Amino acid sequence: MKGNFRVGDYIPRVAVAPRIKDRDYPSIFAAWAGNNILNLPNLSGDEAIIHHDLFWSGPGFHLQWHPTPEGLRLFGRIDDAHWKREYLLLQNPNFIRIVSLDYTDTDPADYPEDWPYWIRDENGNRVRASAGDSDFLIDFTHPVVQDILVQKAVAVAKCGLYDGIYLGGWQEGSSIPDNNGVYYRSVEAEWSARISIVRRIREVVGDDFLIIVKTNQRPAPLSAPYVNGMFMEAILDEQDTGYTHAGLREIESTLLWSEQNFREPQINALEGRGISLEPPDSSRNQQTMRVITTLSLTHSDGYVCYDIGVRGIIHEHAYEVWPGHEREHIDGKSHLHNHQHYWYPFWDAPLGRPVGKKAQLYHDSQGHGVEGLFMREFTKGWAVYNRSGKEQKIRLPEQASGAASGIIGVNHTLSDLDGEIYLK
Repeated sequence: MKGNFRVGDYIPRVAVAPRIKDRDYPSIFAAWAGNNILNLPNLSGDEAIIHHDLFWSGPGFHLQWHPTPEGLRLFGRIDDAHWKREYLLLQNPNFIRIVSLDYTDTDPADYPEDWPYWIRDENGNRVRASAGDSDFLIDFTHPVVQDILVQKAVAVAKCGLYDGIYLGGWQEGSSIPDNNGVYYRSVEAEWSARISIVRRIREVVGDDFLIIVKTNQRPAPLSAPYVNGMFMEAILDEQDTGYTHAGLREIESTLLWSEQNFREPQINALEGRGISLEPPDSSRNQQTMRVITTLSLTHSDGYVCYDIGVRGIIHEHAYEVWPGHEREHIDGKSHLHNHQHYWYPFWDAPLGRPVGKKAQLYHDSQGHGVEGLFMREFTKGWAVYNRSGKEQKIRLPEQASGAASGIIGVNHTLSDLDGEIYLK
């Protein structure tokens, strides 16, 4: 009977590589918050999710982790979950669904208080992961904890509902502190554990299963043989009000490194951080969104997003995030806005698929490359990204219309620290 409770196991997955290769651009992703697009409140959760080509969160589908003699497996109404998965793919044939697996910290309800693998302070108390957070740090350098994570990754691969896993906290050369900045493990111990984990997972799940890790603005050479891509949460570097030219160059460098070094099929995901003191549709936020979107388009075949910039349980707003939200703050309700975003009309521009090479400078009428001005051709237009330090005049090979400006013609003007999509 449809919907019977059972363990999800040994069900073939839909091939993932064609869905990555065949999608159109811009290609938008969502990290955790994909079922709630703030400026499209009338969409259902499923409708919001399939606006995106890539989405990760917990397992979803009302499934839970369940111990079996073979290890942890996903349990629930598996037939219903497969029906929902098929529905999502019908609505967006290139949709990719990934499961986020926690390994540095976990909910205190997941294990008993006397579980031997909690990180504990000098007084023997469990250590909180971050201020205001209910989760506690766990010792993932221990083989037992690593075994649990590998079991979960195998379960995700076998149940046929998902395309891969996401692992956070993957900035090579750093270790995880508690909410007071105290470190409980050495960098060497943590990275020996991480590489062991990702190598073991890759050996079991095979090639057509995605592993994405959160590297932020760092390359990950130790992990590259096992990993398909990175999540770069690009931090604002100008007092939370924007990206500097130097900061953008760093993002470009890491993004290009990722495109050149991670294994195929690749899923690099760049998330720009919004200016939190302004509404997401302010002129500065929209300009910064265009910068991040066109940086991604000109320097990668990856996915992109731009969030509202509000972080942490303890936060304030300079605007009403949604009608009535101020009441939640007055009532003291604990909540997060991490990774929540608007859907910008700019992302609806039908640019098609890449034709030109990545990170190519625009050439002026004299044939000279303009430093900091990048242009890439797609089947239905061009993406142009400007961090040259000044406004630039652009001449396209044929007449095109600016997705943001609305201007139609061969000649266009683009401000510094801005980007545009020109449609043929």
